[in-house]
Amino acid sequence: MSTSNKNGPVLSELQQLRSIVLGEYTVEIDQRLADLEELMRKAQIDLAQAIDDANNLGANEIQAVRDLVDEKSSDINLNVNQQLKAINERLASLEANSVNRQQLGDMMISLGQQLKSEG
Repeated sequence: MSTSNKNGPVLSELQQLRSIVLGEYTVEIDQRLADLEELMRKAQIDLAQAIDDANNLGANEIQAVRDLVDEKSSDINLNVNQQLKAINERLASLEANSVNRQQLGDMMISLGQQLKSEG
């Protein structure tokens, strides 16, 4: 029973090490950035199509298209700002929880010493 109590902190440290090595935050941030790029690419295509359509319409229809473009642009800006805020929060969290090489080496030495003392 005392062995399982000693293994608890070791397992916790191994899980922490796993998170550091795999970089779960960076994977999620990269995906969000890729999603933003795709969203902006689609928006650019939509806006280009709206401009082409506007060139073929009358004055009243042109104003309606401009209003639609403004509305879509506003929605996209809001969405992009929300995504960037979430990314910035994740980056801040990652920076707060980051471990430098010295800390990682010290943790590995400590883990090795714990395992050696248990064995």
